[in-house]
Amino acid sequence: MSGLPELFAAGESETVELKTLFRDPSALARMIASFANTEGGTIVVGVREPTTILGIDEARFRRQYDAACELLEPRPSNLTIAFPVVGNGLKIAIVKVAKSSTLILAQGGAYVRQGTSMRPMAWPSMLTRVPSPGGAATSETLAKAVEKLSGQLENAGVEQEKLMSALDKASDPGVRRTERFYGFCFGILASLVAAALWLGLTKIVPALR
Repeated sequence: MSGLPELFAAGESETVELKTLFRDPSALARMIASFANTEGGTIVVGVREPTTILGIDEARFRRQYDAACELLEPRPSNLTIAFPVVGNGLKIAIVKVAKSSTLILAQGGAYVRQGTSMRPMAWPSMLTRVPSPGGAATSETLAKAVEKLSGQLENAGVEQEKLMSALDKASDPGVRRTERFYGFCFGILASLVAAALWLGLTKIVPALR
């Protein structure tokens, strides 16, 4: 497969992820969804950045890939996988993900690619993926749904502020790590709540048209 040396040498970017392996299908599913929800890209497995080829077990990774695809809703179009043989006869996996016009969820969560990292998608961005309203009734339903989501996120934010206030009084490094952990969990929670809303709206909107 031409272009691989250049791809490895360039390292990771918003459209390229280099992995030695994936420990479970859910991690791979989230990675695929994040690329599909951003600009698309390439996931290379069996490589340590920038140029060390470790190789993979093709049968094992194919099982992971198939299981990951089952966790995606809907499955992205133009999703491909290849197993080229590179240095010293080692196989790697190349997963190519096309940009999706439809929001792709992984186990109910929405993710995007930011730089070389994967992040939960902000709920306002998720709402922009909801199908266009089909009338006054649909607009009212959407407004009520957004109001409900805002209330849920506001309540979660209040609880997080209380927790942060308590943690700010402590100076122990372990507590600081806990603070960061809860902050990350809040981001995941917001993404999951928005994902649930999005799934509901995609069913409500066509029914009201």
